Amino acid sequence: MPIKSKRSITTMQMQTSSTPLLTAAALAELIALGRNRISQIYLHWTAGRYGQLYDDYHFNIDADGSVYQTCTQLTQLKSHTWHRNTGAIGIALCCAHGALPHNGKDAEFGQYPPTPRQIDAAGKLVAQLALGLAIPIDRWNVLTHCEAALIDDYGPYSGDAETRWDLWYLHDSPGDGLMKPGGQIIRGKALWYAKSSPFA
Repeated sequence: MPIKSKRSITTMQMQTSSTPLLTAAALAELIALGRNRISQIYLHWTAGRYGQLYDDYHFNIDADGSVYQTCTQLTQLKSHTWHRNTGAIGIALCCAHGALPHNGKDAEFGQYPPTPRQIDAAGKLVAQLALGLAIPIDRWNVLTHCEAALIDDYGPYSGDAETRWDLWYLHDSPGDGLMKPGGQIIRGKALWYAKSSPFA
């Protein structure tokens, strides 16, 4: 079974063909076919530029919040999270080329930082997927790649040369603008959307 290694961005498969925008109808169909087969959602960034979509994920979210469908089924095995791809969905924000982690809260996101629209779109997509697939929106079922990497001992502070720190910290927007754990921010948005009927 193919799994994603803790590899560098250079081995990722960039989409070169026309990739469809995700529609409500397509999402509903994907969810219907994926019920009882998906148990986790992993959140990433591509470490690329805006507009660059990668096939390693089920969904790519561009700078303006547009969501692109890069899968034919939610059960399609994608190489998004090391040792955690089976029964899991990978969602990536198209951003963070040249980002530097430093100590997390003082991360530099470079010329392609995660945008508020991307973060909001990720929260809404997680809410829709979680509701449709009966996945709890908590830190055991909806994780950033950084959170998964910390659990699996290759995240920040591990000394691993290919540390995955995707979405370790993000600016809380439109909140107070401070840097907070990325998983906490996106799960918070997802919980809000889940209570606000995101399918409407």
